[in-house]
Amino acid sequence: KSSRGSVGNNVDRIAFNNAFDDFMSTLSEEKYRVFVARYGMGFLVEEIAKREQVSVSKVKMMLLRMKKELEKYLREENIFF
Repeated sequence: KSSRGSVGNNVDRIAFNNAFDDFMSTLSEEKYRVFVARYGMGFLVEEIAKREQVSVSKVKMMLLRMKKELEKYLREENIFF
């Protein structure tokens, strides 16, 4: 159990949510749709590719790059997960 308690966890959660929202606001409309479709709605990569009318490999690459960008952004904001 964390020595920080629930207050510390809530502060961490708020900081993460704020940083995540800030990151999401930097994405293009296409990237935002792809990210939300995959991680927010659980669509398969193939389904996203069909909806966005792009190749499966493009969707996979977009998701990989966005994941790396998000991790970098969170590190820069001193938010670790």
